[in-house]
Amino acid sequence: MCLHCTTWISQASQWITRSNNSWPSYNVKQSILKHGVLFVPIGVKGSPKEDIEWRISFSVGEKFLINTLTHNIIGIYTECENLLCSYFLKTIIFWISEELPQSIWKPENLIHCFMRCFRRLIYSVDYSVCLHYFIPENNMFENKIEGRAREILLEKLYTLHIYDETKVTDNWLTIV
Repeated sequence: MCLHCTTWISQASQWITRSNNSWPSYNVKQSILKHGVLFVPIGVKGSPKEDIEWRISFSVGEKFLINTLTHNIIGIYTECENLLCSYFLKTIIFWISEELPQSIWKPENLIHCFMRCFRRLIYSVDYSVCLHYFIPENNMFENKIEGRAREILLEKLYTLHIYDETKVTDNWLTIV
């Protein structure tokens, strides 16, 4: 159950004009703005007011954005599944997509784009910062990925990064 607000909320107004790299396109942005947002009766876990708090949901807008991406690779280690979720990874993809020109997102650049997203994930975990795409004042990693669990996750991510970089380099040498 949720409430549908057909107008865009002021807390996310900066998203409308933020991107200057043509992603998302004007038409996609207009579709997202036209739809608005949802208010979901889900509070912050552990909050004293959890049972009366509501969350702003951009899930429909995020589906519009995901549908604009032609390639999407997301993998999660089972040991870390409680730390990372696809929502965090999707958010990183949105940020990187906005930062890079749309012309970069081609099949021949897939590995480069994926590695850029992967490096941003490592950075985000390392500094405990994953800014919400529509409301960047909301750090989704705040009080979530910390302590020993963060160290284990970082170790796994760095191991994967080194392995992937080596594999990419080996494949490049083979191709050349």
